[in-house]
Amino acid sequence: MILYGFSIQGKSHIDKETVCQDSNKTGRLRAGYYFGAVADGVGSAPHSDIGSKLAVEKLYEYCDKNIKKGMDQMDVEDVLCAGYEYAMETIQKYADSHDKKIENYDTTLSAVIYNGKKIIYAHAGDGGIIVRQTNGIVKPVTKRQKGADGTSVIPLRAGEHSWEIGTYSGNVAAVLLVTDGMLDGVFQPTLLNLPSSTMELARGDFSQDNVYIAAAEFFMNPYAVYKNPKIKGAESFLHTFLEGNLLPKDQDAFLQCMDAAYTKLFNKKTSREICESLKEVYFVVGAVKNVKDDKSVVCLINETIEVVPQDKKYYLEPDWVWLQECYEALLYGKEPPVKDDDEKDDGVNGEIEDRTERKTEGETGDDRVEKKLKDEEKERRRNKVKRRRKAALIAAIGVLAVSLVILVICLISLFSSDTDKKQTNSTQKPKVTAVLPTATPTPTPKVTDNPSTASGSAVTVDDMIENLNNEEYISRLPDSKKEKLDEACRIYQNMREEEAVKENREGAK
Repeated sequence: MILYGFSIQGKSHIDKETVCQDSNKTGRLRAGYYFGAVADGVGSAPHSDIGSKLAVEKLYEYCDKNIKKGMDQMDVEDVLCAGYEYAMETIQKYADSHDKKIENYDTTLSAVIYNGKKIIYAHAGDGGIIVRQTNGIVKPVTKRQKGADGTSVIPLRAGEHSWEIGTYSGNVAAVLLVTDGMLDGVFQPTLLNLPSSTMELARGDFSQDNVYIAAAEFFMNPYAVYKNPKIKGAESFLHTFLEGNLLPKDQDAFLQCMDAAYTKLFNKKTSREICESLKEVYFVVGAVKNVKDDKSVVCLINETIEVVPQDKKYYLEPDWVWLQECYEALLYGKEPPVKDDDEKDDGVNGEIEDRTERKTEGETGDDRVEKKLKDEEKERRRNKVKRRRKAALIAAIGVLAVSLVILVICLISLFSSDTDKKQTNSTQKPKVTAVLPTATPTPTPKVTDNPSTASGSAVTVDDMIENLNNEEYISRLPDSKKEKLDEACRIYQNMREEEAVKENREGAK
């Protein structure tokens, strides 16, 4: 396990001759778990440096004493919560003993308990906790706790109701804890978390969920610095880097670290392609240099875990020029510049042109499997509905066809008394003739004008069906025939209406 922690005095504090107000603590607990914490003394509190120091030390002391091997996550969470209360009570006692108000010692506090796979965390303030998962995804665990004005911070003193305590469910290869200067300036910079409108920008409503991957890999990938054979004295190297007094040669050293990290993740060829995008701006180097506030970084890395990388595009540098143009457009209420499709293909995690698409690109492993299963289930449901509707349509057509056959049979039955049946042998079915045979070879004339023709002719079923809409023809039928014909039509009409109702119901379903 690799553990390291730094708290570096910021340039603004140096200029004002103010002490470093940040503190950090790392170590291995007696229960075998690993501990990491950072605290940032609130700038307006005159003794916040003491408050931050007491917070990390007393929390570690309490956790080391009370966390036992084999505890379940709920018990560890309870210990962390009690540890936060213990740290706050200790600060209160210290303030009382020096005749000071506790507000003079205000501080933030973020902490983790890490067993090499899972973390249990606690958080108070505007710093942050970031994890590097075993599937290569880097994401924040906590949210900044700001006051209603969007700039002030909610300190440890705010109490349990404001603390964020929980267990992270993903498999963690490394966990990073930072104070707000490094969080806002390096790991979650403004340009990677731009809002979608000028109004949101004015409110300070940034997404704050996109992490700058190159910075995360530099500090969290064990092969970047600590397991890089070309880096002599990792602690000294990182301390110098965080101080921000960087020269052009430091850019080369940074690039060498990133090449070693990406070569381990991919191969030499892919690493060089990614590093070429880094060389355009050297954003990490410039970002660390530009942080004027105190800088605290704590990292716990399980170097024995193999990390499966995301696609190469996930690690390529964002288009910083385009993002800056987007920021300026929002600032002045203009339409954001449109990015060409070719340029979009080269983008990476954090660019704002399509947040939905960006989140989809970050999905891998279990996330992709879960999404695929959901999509398949939706498709099955759609197909089921289609099959049900198709079956209902076929059934309706079938019923209609049967109804027509029944109607024909009814008509034949109604008028069969007026026709003669031709006798056949026992193996043949009787055949209904349309015309009565005559004694002469002369064909029987078809009834067209007068349905009550001479005795040598008969009204045929075909004629009746053909002339259903012929009012003149129907009027000439005997009353008994008309009644039977009306009855057959009513039966048919009722059947048609019932089938239409059934078809509409099935279609609605």
